[in-house]
Amino acid sequence: MSILILPLAGFTIFNFFYGKNEAEYDFFSRIRLAFVQMLLAGGLLVYVSTESLSYFNSLNYPSIAVFWGLITLVFGYFNFKKKYWVLSYHDFKKAGQILTQKEQILFYLIGFVYLLPLLFLAVYAPPNNTDSVNYHLARVVFWLQNQNVEHFPTVYIQQLYHNVFSEYILLHIMALNGWKDYFVNLVQWLAMLGSVFSLGLLGKLFGFRTRVQLLLSILQLTLPIGILESTTTQNDYIANFLFLAFLYFGLRLIRITNPDSTKSAASVTAVKIPTDLSIFWLALALALGGFNKYTVFLFGFPICVWIGIELLKNHPFKYSLRVFFVALGMLVLVFTPFFKRNYDLFGNVLSSTKGTPLFTEEVATERFCIGCVASVSLKNLTAHLALPIQSYNDQIDKVVATVHRWLDVPLNGPDLNVDAYFSRFVIQEDMSHNPWHFILIFVGAIWLLFQKKHRDFKLLLLCAITGFVLFSALIKYQIYNTRVIMPFFSMGFLWTGLMMSQLDKKWQNAIIGTFLLAGLPYVYTNYNKNVLPLRQVSKYILGYIPPFLCIKDTNEAIYKHTFKKVYDFNKGMPCFPLKVSLTYWQRLELIKQLKELGYYKTEEQSFLEKTREENYFTEMYELGLYEELKQISSQLNPDTKGVGVLFANVLGFYREWLLIKNQLNRPIPMQYILYQEHCKETPNATRPFIYDYILLDHTELIEKYLDKSQIEETISTQHYLLVKLKKPATQQYTYISREEVEKYETRK
Repeated sequence: MSILILPLAGFTIFNFFYGKNEAEYDFFSRIRLAFVQMLLAGGLLVYVSTESLSYFNSLNYPSIAVFWGLITLVFGYFNFKKKYWVLSYHDFKKAGQILTQKEQILFYLIGFVYLLPLLFLAVYAPPNNTDSVNYHLARVVFWLQNQNVEHFPTVYIQQLYHNVFSEYILLHIMALNGWKDYFVNLVQWLAMLGSVFSLGLLGKLFGFRTRVQLLLSILQLTLPIGILESTTTQNDYIANFLFLAFLYFGLRLIRITNPDSTKSAASVTAVKIPTDLSIFWLALALALGGFNKYTVFLFGFPICVWIGIELLKNHPFKYSLRVFFVALGMLVLVFTPFFKRNYDLFGNVLSSTKGTPLFTEEVATERFCIGCVASVSLKNLTAHLALPIQSYNDQIDKVVATVHRWLDVPLNGPDLNVDAYFSRFVIQEDMSHNPWHFILIFVGAIWLLFQKKHRDFKLLLLCAITGFVLFSALIKYQIYNTRVIMPFFSMGFLWTGLMMSQLDKKWQNAIIGTFLLAGLPYVYTNYNKNVLPLRQVSKYILGYIPPFLCIKDTNEAIYKHTFKKVYDFNKGMPCFPLKVSLTYWQRLELIKQLKELGYYKTEEQSFLEKTREENYFTEMYELGLYEELKQISSQLNPDTKGVGVLFANVLGFYREWLLIKNQLNRPIPMQYILYQEHCKETPNATRPFIYDYILLDHTELIEKYLDKSQIEETISTQHYLLVKLKKPATQQYTYISREEVEKYETRK
């Protein structure tokens, strides 16, 4: 029940800001602003407590519980002293006067069809996407075990240098919930609400009426990748919220108004916020946003330039200098401990560099030219145009390939690509795209360019394009980029809102209804959390066949024999590309054959038909890993001291840790005991780790590293081996040669 401390603390913080804003805002603005301030203040408290407790190696349940208990008491005291009361009857009465009856019905509809189902998924469905189990939650387990956030020995180096803010929040939730992950997805769900509210506040700031503010919020709420991410432990929606909070307080600071709106500039600027507080919130949102994901800086840079120019034009130089140093000071405060940890291990504040022992990935572009920027930009844009119609997607690919020949830039050159480019329609929380929203903001941008007024919106468009180009110039194309550029879409909704504010109410209602309907499949047919098994029905109707055939290792021979004329099996595992173009009826026949082989078995099931444990393995359920791990974990003694992990596969072991924890009803210490030599330099490498079992993923690793005389028993399954030692050990191993171990990897 200790987890209740967090919502109680959140309530007192929200109550404080709601009461503090009473004299200056209407009901809905107070609600939205107080919610945004609560999330920002909570984020700052999470950061300060995590770094402070980590310094004293006290990042554990008792310390975290005491901290949030004190925060609740402090804010509760101020609420009582100031007589701040939340949501009085008078407030609700005023709210009813602001909204029409139809708008009130729409509010209830959105709550029941979108917010509540997504809330249910966030709590009931487990975090099961690749990034969550490989590093988001895996690193949280290490931190809780070590009681600090210092670097630790690992084979998955991204667990160390990828930005950490979202995981700090996850750590507090898991610590207060007995190392359980039932509520970790709520972080992104709350970030979704924060983004929806922030966009509404921006709409009010630009002078939009309530109806248009509501429309903006609906566009944000129905963003496909946002819907999917709102029930995960990824960090892209958190980044988007923090960017929007920065944008709001930044534009509020320079008193941006929209003189072309239906409201006068005077009515917009009548609301006054203490500028010093705006500076603080701006700096905090930007610092935490970058601490969560560096791409916030790329989209935020042109906004900073805009704010800076406006400040220099309209305020004394000393005031502008104060804003700059507050923002710089916040960045230094937030990043210094993390950068120091990275520099001590990698010799670089960001990550390991190419050619160094711990180098793992190169996501930064390695070639710079105008054609290169155009190439990545084009691929990032057209990735959002795919539909579940393969012939249409093929035409997009042909156009993109033609443009690349004209640019004289390789379509899939390693200098500019992490993943090969091709159009794909996906409803999956790692890489889904936003076709309807993209078309809408593109049309809005074209409309805006032909207007003679609306200077501020044109500046916003310029900033959005600049941020997008910066992103494309510095970051290679990846299939996951569709979720990283959410700030571009959120900014686009603002100029789209301006365009739609010129429309009649019936057209506004039609747009609202269309986007609410278009978003429903993303709520209910997410591959990882499939509520309604309708995906296969739609694929059959559309004749949509997989452009890449991803098969399970046990059925590979059958698939190769059946589909050798359709798919290219010479390209290597795990997925094989389509090599021929088929007619609609041929595609239907192919779908029928795939269905008979059980290819669509997972998609034909609701996640509610499986247990929570089984749903952790949705992405690889047919491999049988769940059954194997259940068998493995059942062999552990109740008094197990620890499990050493000796993997050839470069993977996180969160699923393995979770099933073992559930089997023994307590968190079992687990740690990599085979890693790069350079990892010995991490602060936690010298901490004693005692284990009496070793979990391996290839039998050859026993021959290479273990002393057979110390082995009491070995339990084997297809993908795992569990070695029971005769007596507890503390020995750690470093790679004889990483290249020699790579040949035993089975899940690259």
